[in-house]
Amino acid sequence: ELLETKHQGSSESLMDLATDIERLVRGAFPDESRAYRDRQGVRAFLRAIRDRTLARSLTMCLPETLQDALARAQLAEALEQQGPTSSKPADIRCWGCNGADHIKARCPNINGG
Repeated sequence: ELLETKHQGSSESLMDLATDIERLVRGAFPDESRAYRDRQGVRAFLRAIRDRTLARSLTMCLPETLQDALARAQLAEALEQQGPTSSKPADIRCWGCNGADHIKARCPNINGG
């Protein structure tokens, strides 16, 4: 029953959540096969993750083991923390006048516009 009601705490890391779920699965299904425990662990982990968008994304990846689900979740979390990559091009500087947003071949200060 604890396995069914387990949810990620507000300060609980994904690693801690997975460790706790693994412990609960071993306790709840001591005589079941490893494959069965893996399936139950993945289901419980996906159900317990606080970030529902992450949980849905992981569900689509079809992780086979709790360790696989954890690794994918940590990767997704790390990528999200990096933030979006900038689509703005790097600052362009003119080698002629050191002005911004143009190159020497198109420099209005050197070429007269």
